[in-house]
Amino acid sequence: MAEQGVTSLTSVAASSEQPAPPALEPEEATGMESASEVPEQVEETLPTLQQTAEKAMSDTQELVSSRLTDVKESMIRVVDMTKEAMQDGMKTTRSVVAEGMSTVVESRMGQLAISGMEAMLEKSEELLDHYLPMTENELGKNIA
Repeated sequence: MAEQGVTSLTSVAASSEQPAPPALEPEEATGMESASEVPEQVEETLPTLQQTAEKAMSDTQELVSSRLTDVKESMIRVVDMTKEAMQDGMKTTRSVVAEGMSTVVESRMGQLAISGMEAMLEKSEELLDHYLPMTENELGKNIA
């Protein structure tokens, strides 16, 4: 049965095999013409293929150099903008802190804190003068 199946399939395939219909022959010719036009289109699209290796290398180096210069300039601009933004932020922060400190210092509580600190410093100086020995400068002033 297997032999008969293979034989019948072979005979069907052999009988259905025919040469390409004449209507397709012009398309085959067009396909061949198109295939011959491909290299011309590639050369038009990629003029580098018509240049010498030295010229192609030189052009490529110029292009890469130009692109690197563009990237470098862009990076410098970004760094400058970032620096300016950071400086503006610092100025704003300083301004806010200064305003806050002046507000605190000008308030009643701020004035009380400052006077308390001054009193404490005066008392500390008195205690240091009382308990620590005199310096050579102080001794010289007392003698003179």
